[in-house]
Amino acid sequence: MAKLIKTMDWSRTPLGPIDSWSQSLRTGTRLDGASVPHLRILIVDDDPALRKSLRDALESDGHATVTANGGQEGIDVFIAARAGATHSR
Repeated sequence: MAKLIKTMDWSRTPLGPIDSWSQSLRTGTRLDGASVPHLRILIVDDDPALRKSLRDALESDGHATVTANGGQEGIDVFIAARAGATHSR
């Protein structure tokens, strides 16, 4: 995943170029090459190609993913996942 992050042109995004990121953001995205624990990640975007690309990259790193097409669907999926986690305890 770090390779994907490093190769993207972040200057065209609200985050700006990587060298302008805070140390905590660079550490959080594991640009230092450290391994990332396996996570369950919700990907929300209205672009199906971007969702697929992110899903493929994250799953290849061993993460579980759930995708949603846009903000409201993302909120609904998040709430449903939280409710399921709460009820399963």
